[in-house]
Amino acid sequence: METKQLNFNIDKNLFETAETILDDIGLEFQSAIKIFLKRLVKEKGIAFLLQDTKPYASRIMEPNMYKNFESTSNIRKDNMQKDIKNYYCKNNNVITEEMRDYIWDIFKDNKYLSYTDYQELAKSVSTNTGMNQGSAYIYFVILSCFMEGKANTRTMKFADLEFYIKRILQECTEIEFTNTLESLENSVPYWEDRLQGKFAIKVQQLVNKYKAFLNN
Repeated sequence: METKQLNFNIDKNLFETAETILDDIGLEFQSAIKIFLKRLVKEKGIAFLLQDTKPYASRIMEPNMYKNFESTSNIRKDNMQKDIKNYYCKNNNVITEEMRDYIWDIFKDNKYLSYTDYQELAKSVSTNTGMNQGSAYIYFVILSCFMEGKANTRTMKFADLEFYIKRILQECTEIEFTNTLESLENSVPYWEDRLQGKFAIKVQQLVNKYKAFLNN
């Protein structure tokens, strides 16, 4: 595939703010630009709204779907709002605390399944919470690697990673927690090589903190 190198200047504060956000979700700046351009080509236009003038539901759902929601009088309002939220999250790869918690509630009782089984669980998560199925699967795979002490080539939001480590410490066995720290430490070199920003550094600092805690 023929490639083209891009060189451009950007406001320093804008870049650093964007880099911080991308760092938290484990995405490098270059990858974010590629995602934007691919979406631009697919949509044949800017892949996000430049104005916020339409009602919330009509902004996040196809017009005909919105009409169906309006005309369905027997759907309770809270269920309608949940369906709208789920539709928005699925199509925008949003990962909420509710989704993060739901993943854990399922995983803690299904720690040692095959990747095929986790694909099926990811479908269930997507159906029940609106989480993107691919994202749910990645979260299950990362947690599975934690349990077995294997290096990860995938990432998650750093805040979610911190949440799961605390849960593993509180609710799993000592060997599973030790394996988790080993998995993270084994993953750091890969993340350092592949990711821009401070994600890998923050992970190593987190591992060091928990190791010190265990040694005290």
